[in-house]
Amino acid sequence: MFAYDAIHAERPDAVVTTNNACITVYEYDRMLVDLLLARSHRVERRDLDAWISDRRRRHYALQATPGVGEDLLRRAGARLAPMGRRADEAGSPPGARRARGQPYERPLDVLGIDWYDRRRPATSACPATAPRRPHACPARQLWDDPPDPGALTRWLGVQHELAPGLPLWVVENGLCNRVRDGRSFGRLDGGTAPLPGREPGGCGRRGRRRHTVEGYWHWSLVDNYEWGSYEPRFGLYGVDRHRGPHGGRWLDTDAMGRDAAGAYRQLIAGIRSGDRTVLVAD
Repeated sequence: MFAYDAIHAERPDAVVTTNNACITVYEYDRMLVDLLLARSHRVERRDLDAWISDRRRRHYALQATPGVGEDLLRRAGARLAPMGRRADEAGSPPGARRARGQPYERPLDVLGIDWYDRRRPATSACPATAPRRPHACPARQLWDDPPDPGALTRWLGVQHELAPGLPLWVVENGLCNRVRDGRSFGRLDGGTAPLPGREPGGCGRRGRRRHTVEGYWHWSLVDNYEWGSYEPRFGLYGVDRHRGPHGGRWLDTDAMGRDAAGAYRQLIAGIRSGDRTVLVAD
């Protein structure tokens, strides 16, 4: 709330939001946003714990059955959370009290989300590529995440229902390949589309029939350090870390040699001109 005040005091026309990671643990993914939305849902102070508890149950009802580790994380999160339990068992933290007492209908101008693969926490099997992996199982690696653009469309519908009236932004979304010691590896699913939004069922193609997505940001412009190594490559432009005048150089293509940036440019130009055929994957 203080940040919202400060930003709008400096720039009254600013758009203020916070993006969540869209994983399955409610306290990590959704709880803060729900607290910021509570006032707009006409939730009274005495009803806040029950409302948060209900939102937690609804959040989990939308997820796949968790694995053992993820189930333990969910239980621990609910037990340690200062909200969403009976008021006589846990008091509300100062931040929650301020959220209820703030003067704004909701201190968010946009609902921003990150979208990758929501099934990751429940994954425990080692895929067929395990022998060429640098890390031990049980977790599936980023480059093995199967694209599911239809799931993104459905999740955007859920976000629209949870926060009606707020514009939707997809603040992060992308697919990666693996590069190790200068060698690029193809994806398990054989995917070649440089942009997930172009695949059938993506947010651009179907999502607009039911709700409007006002902004989409691809992750990322250039390959970078991702979760402990340089092996996952998400960039529209690849980076050759072994050759170049300063120990590295940008490529004209992505890490797999495809013109991902050109495809993104074509996608943006087509949407701006009203040509929705650009949203259909080749």
